[in-house]
Amino acid sequence: MSRMLKDCKYNNVKILHEISCLTWFIDKHAKTQAQNAGDKACEQLLEKLYDDLKKYIDQLEKEICK
Repeated sequence: MSRMLKDCKYNNVKILHEISCLTWFIDKHAKTQAQNAGDKACEQLLEKLYDDLKKYIDQLEKEICK
């Protein structure tokens, strides 16, 4: 049982890292590029995706820090 909890925590940390990398990329590059291209639909999609991913980041952080 102990091993399973460690694996779950590892998986949560790994997923948190990957999602954090994606939100960083969206924030630092993708949204700006969509704005510069004048692509409002893409910009809105990226903003929604960013907001949704931030919610999951918050949830994962709470789960990891239990």
